[in-house]
Amino acid sequence: MAGMGANVIEIEAKDLRSLKKILLEKSGVLSAAQLGVRLRVLVDKGITDPIGWLMSIVGNQGHAESVRPSLEDVFVTCTGGARDVVC
Repeated sequence: MAGMGANVIEIEAKDLRSLKKILLEKSGVLSAAQLGVRLRVLVDKGITDPIGWLMSIVGNQGHAESVRPSLEDVFVTCTGGARDVVC
């Protein structure tokens, strides 16, 4: 999990469907999936402040926090998910 090359951030915000679409267009986003009232986003480790970077996109209308990666997150980063990522 530590070597997967992504930070896992969960975002609570209005209109998660639209936000997901916007985030998937950003080169630093490896994957985004809505889980209930949150958006689980895998952000490339090359982005030094993933929460600040995401909040600059989300604006004042949301909240973001770093969370522990799941086995599914590792799978997504190793298989490419929404982007071509190689483990």
